[in-house]
Amino acid sequence: MSPRKGKGTIRAFIAVDVPPPVQEALGELQRGMEEAGLKARWARPQDVHVTLAFLGNVPAEQVPELRAAMEEAAQGVGPLEVRVGGVGAFPNERWPRVIWVGFEEPTGGLAALHKRLEAALVPLGYEPEDRPFRPHLTVARIKVPARAGRVVHALEAHKDVDFGKITIDRIVLYQSTLKPTGPAYTVLEEVALGG
Repeated sequence: MSPRKGKGTIRAFIAVDVPPPVQEALGELQRGMEEAGLKARWARPQDVHVTLAFLGNVPAEQVPELRAAMEEAAQGVGPLEVRVGGVGAFPNERWPRVIWVGFEEPTGGLAALHKRLEAALVPLGYEPEDRPFRPHLTVARIKVPARAGRVVHALEAHKDVDFGKITIDRIVLYQSTLKPTGPAYTVLEEVALGG
């Protein structure tokens, strides 16, 4: 997406949330990986989400237009059932920077929703991402990639984690405020799928 700068802007993104039971399971996974010796900056489980579109800095007055784009993308898309599980690293296990839990959605509905959202945002001046859409939940960021051995051990110990199926029934526009303790997220708009 194309970030903008200036007065009256907010840092924003559009995402899919996960329910509290998955958040709790992510917290348990993080504790297990930490006990396995993994040193990382852990995401707060209640803040974990799947980003559909990172918008960057947007004019605050554009929020109604962003909601309209979300409504356009959600139109005719029913709730999606996805399986949450599997652990991996970006860019790879040998040089890990981000630890993630995967989303498996065999119908391709989530990827299609992502594409519809990108298309709805283009008239507002946002460029589609160059990289492929890989839905995931970021659970940790590694500051010292030289400790790859511990990461590989922690990933291997938790590779079969399965949090079961969840239903995605809405997309959310968030404002992200960067703080010394990490980002704080505020819900600006929610749009139900199929609405």
